[in-house]
Amino acid sequence: MIDGEAPAASIEPAFDAAPLAAAPRHLALEIGGQARTVPVAQVHEVMRVAAITRVPHAPAHVRGLTTLRGRLVPVLDVGASAGGGGPVDGKARIVVLAIGARLLGVLVDRVGGVIAAPVDDRALDVDGLARWA
Repeated sequence: MIDGEAPAASIEPAFDAAPLAAAPRHLALEIGGQARTVPVAQVHEVMRVAAITRVPHAPAHVRGLTTLRGRLVPVLDVGASAGGGGPVDGKARIVVLAIGARLLGVLVDRVGGVIAAPVDDRALDVDGLARWA
């Protein structure tokens, strides 16, 4: 404070930040034009879309298999059930989830940042995804 000036007013948040600070951290995603999230604790890695080998007679939501440091990883295209499943652009990524000892890739249109958010209807059901593969 400079002599003669009034002290600066403290800035108080317009909302109660305590519940948000305690909220679990999620990775923000876009899948099929919809905002989705996945718990950061289950994200093993985010990788660029590399070669994905189609699996004959696999359902439409199974995009195929890719490799991650020598491990085969099934890749799901959750957007295929929402009319997606088309070509991917340079912003698309494969979010590799760790589900127990298994790895599972999810093809996403975009990856945002890490956010503190409560679990809501935007959160992917990771255990449900594991049953798809």
